[in-house]
Amino acid sequence: MMSKNRYEWFMLISQLLAQLSDKITSLGLIWYITTQFGESWLTWYLVIGGLPHLLLSGYSGRVIQQWTAIKTVYYSDLARAFLFIISFFYFENELKHDSSLYMLLGLIFSVNVFSAFFNPAILTLPLEVEDEERVQTLTARLTTVSSLTTVIGPLLGLVLFNQFGLKGLFVINFICYAVSSFFARKLFRVSQLGSMDKKSNHSSSSSSFHSVPIWESLSRNKLIAVMLLLFLFMNLFLSPIQVLMPVLAKNLFSKSFNVLAYMELFFGLGVVFGGLFLSLVSIHRRELFWVWFFLLFFSLIFVLFHFQASLIFILICLLLMGVTLGLVNVLIVHLFQEHPLKTDVPNIMSVVNLISTASVPVSLSLLALLQKYMSVIILSRMSSLVLLALVVVSVYPFKKLGKDLFQ
Repeated sequence: MMSKNRYEWFMLISQLLAQLSDKITSLGLIWYITTQFGESWLTWYLVIGGLPHLLLSGYSGRVIQQWTAIKTVYYSDLARAFLFIISFFYFENELKHDSSLYMLLGLIFSVNVFSAFFNPAILTLPLEVEDEERVQTLTARLTTVSSLTTVIGPLLGLVLFNQFGLKGLFVINFICYAVSSFFARKLFRVSQLGSMDKKSNHSSSSSSFHSVPIWESLSRNKLIAVMLLLFLFMNLFLSPIQVLMPVLAKNLFSKSFNVLAYMELFFGLGVVFGGLFLSLVSIHRRELFWVWFFLLFFSLIFVLFHFQASLIFILICLLLMGVTLGLVNVLIVHLFQEHPLKTDVPNIMSVVNLISTASVPVSLSLLALLQKYMSVIILSRMSSLVLLALVVVSVYPFKKLGKDLFQ
């Protein structure tokens, strides 16, 4: 029988393919809807895609508690595979009709229903399939996979969409999700065998868990609640950089698309390198201190970034920001996995997923409103200063609520 570690690597590869194809298809859907039906529908695309994450945030954690994370990953991938292959056959003759718009929006909503369960489940997964000392390593690998898809997804999306069209991307998604669900099933069987000698394993007996509301999980994990609040502010105040990079490329570097591509690439590669580092070297002492330290370093570089006019220094700042963000992401998720009770982890990850999916569009919407009164550069500079102040202040609740993890 193939070892569990080998199955984990197969699953990481399959998840890379699945998440990559998901981002590629998202790009294809955005482009198709915008060009065929107008830019006004792009807002509806974002709203409909984010709605399931909001509506199911109070339930996804409970489902994971009952089913276990690996089962949730398996069924979510399998369901999305069927959705895309059904869509391929349905849209064979209907894709050019106006009625197809509503069916595409329905597909987006349905896919994100299962993504709302998958996202917190994949973050809970390391607790079920790994020993305690290797949880951080698997978390880092999963985070690196997600970061890689962000870096190479748009490039592949452009190539594959031009080559195969939207329906071709549906088939690619079907294959990748089907492969991912196959290995998730295999990993579940291997983890079941391992749990026979490890009764405390979360996947050994899902019936021993009772459903716990999110508010109860947060009320008895005050440190986690503070960290989630800081995680929210990070997402809100970092979002302006997505708009700032195109502005800098346009105003400072002669409207060069290549410069924008370099900026995106350096930032994305930094995140990958940060996650990759923690997949090789684990940090198990003073984790909360290192989270705070890396956040402080990140915030300082973020402030410095706004006062650079040289492309080389801007790229260095983006690379360093990406590396520290990759480190912080892994360490924060690991604290969310290890610090609470295991029954609370799915709920915590549901909140993480909600913040990740909802904060960016909210932040960008606020940015669009505020742009009427001041420039993007000033807004982003103010955001960096506010984030720096919040990180500095956060040392006090961190020391008070997480003394053992900080000192």
